[in-house]
Amino acid sequence: MEAKKNEKKKRRKLRLVFSLIMVLLISGLIATDYATREMMAIVDGRVLGYTKNDNIHSFFLLGDVYDIDQKVMMDSIHNFLYQARVYFIKSSNWISKLIQNVG
Repeated sequence: MEAKKNEKKKRRKLRLVFSLIMVLLISGLIATDYATREMMAIVDGRVLGYTKNDNIHSFFLLGDVYDIDQKVMMDSIHNFLYQARVYFIKSSNWISKLIQNVG
C-alpha cells in the first residue's frame, strides 16, 4: 500500500515537472518571437497568437494565420448538436422498443 502511494506521488511530481517545462518552453518561444519581431520591425508571422476582429477569429500558429468566421463556426456547432439530438432520439426509441419486446 505504501509503495502505491509513493508511486502515485512520483507520477504526480513528474507530471508537474513536465507541465512546468512545457510552460517555460512555450513562454520562451513567445518571448523570443516577440523580441525578434520587435527588433526587426516584422508585423506578420507570429509563433503563437490570437486576435478577434468583429466576427472573425484569427489564430497565429508557427507563422501561419488561420481565420475562422464566428457565424460559420456557430452554424457548424448547431448542425452537430441537431444531428446528435436526432441520433439520441432514434437511439432512445430503439432502446425503448427493445425493452417493450423483452417485457
